[in-house]
Amino acid sequence: MPRRTTLSGRLARMGFADPAQAERLICGELALDIDGGDAELFEALGAAADPDLALAALARMPRDRELLAAARADPGLRARLTAVLGASAALGDHLARHPDGWRLLRGPEPLPCPSPQELRSDLLTAAGADPAAPEPVAGRAGEGGAPAALRVAYRQRLLHLAARDLTGQVGTRISPAASSTTPATWT
Repeated sequence: MPRRTTLSGRLARMGFADPAQAERLICGELALDIDGGDAELFEALGAAADPDLALAALARMPRDRELLAAARADPGLRARLTAVLGASAALGDHLARHPDGWRLLRGPEPLPCPSPQELRSDLLTAAGADPAAPEPVAGRAGEGGAPAALRVAYRQRLLHLAARDLTGQVGTRISPAASSTTPATWT
């Protein structure tokens, strides 16, 4: 008669340091179907640098049916999200406070490398400044003002960069600023 493997044993073999806690989160708070529709998400969590950290961060995020459906259907999102959640408690906390941030990680294609102009424009816009102005001045942008909005925009960009780095995409294209600069022109 074949031996049955318990979920805790399976979790321990996958690298979860606290299989009992992981089982509570998987079966309780997240209600993942690990042998069905959520099997690939479950495997991706186990492949994270710190599976316990990734699972705990996912459990802290507000319940979002769209996120779980997207993570089931989009292998790129699933890999990027679990990689980031398993590598950075700070980015997990950011996603718990700003849960729409996961949308930056969607798509089957590699994440695009933003140009320096795109980064500048995004951060200035977040701070309530006009990026086209000769000397942009921050305005009052959203709750908490320009500093809070700038912090959120910065962390969103950091989330994007971390996902690219952790899934091996950073080396796929050098930043336009870096590729057009030679050591002779550095000051």
